[in-house]
Amino acid sequence: MKKLSLACLQLSPVILSSLLISAHFLRHGRIILTGIGFVPLAVLLIRHPISARITQVILLLATGIWIWTLVTLVRQRVAAGLPYAGVIWILGGVIVFTLTSAFVFRFRTLRDFYKLDSGRYPNE
Repeated sequence: MKKLSLACLQLSPVILSSLLISAHFLRHGRIILTGIGFVPLAVLLIRHPISARITQVILLLATGIWIWTLVTLVRQRVAAGLPYAGVIWILGGVIVFTLTSAFVFRFRTLRDFYKLDSGRYPNE
């Protein structure tokens, strides 16, 4: 039970990152992409290495979307003569948070929970 609690706590950045990208898509009316943002939340319920890998790929793609959004917003604000430093700081934080969320599976608890080390060292 203690390991499950710790695993849930360590997955909280993944959950928050998934919710953030889903909210981003929802704000722009992209319902199908909003659903894709929820995929990691469903996939994480399956204790299998592929679940962790699918989640990591989606988080890395989400990081790319946030970078694209940052570039787009900064270009728009520069063209309109508006300040853009706030956008850079806020979305920069979101980008770093989403990117680092993809690496929570390096924690021993999550590696054990999703069986990420099985088969890695065949001679042991």
